[in-house]
Amino acid sequence: MHVVKLTTPPPKALGTHLLPKNTTNGEALELPIAREDGGGVEKELFVVTRTTHAYAFRGGRYQFSHKQLDVARPGRWFAEQQLEETLRSPSYRPPPADDADT
Repeated sequence: MHVVKLTTPPPKALGTHLLPKNTTNGEALELPIAREDGGGVEKELFVVTRTTHAYAFRGGRYQFSHKQLDVARPGRWFAEQQLEETLRSPSYRPPPADDADT
């Protein structure tokens, strides 16, 4: 079982879903999501941004509890990838600090 959470502000729990156990970062998922207007369920596309394994202390030892997937909508994920690529680029120079306060 995977607990899925949308990370776009504000964070939103998307429920628990049965997904392949090897689901990892960067994978596209099509999840059934309840419509906000109460008009049923529709499938939406998401991209996994982070995978977390959760453990619970049971019987004197830690045992695997569940896997949590943080997801984002594809447009947001693509924009974040582009921004991160730009910031890591050797040609990127941060803007000069604003010295108006001194």
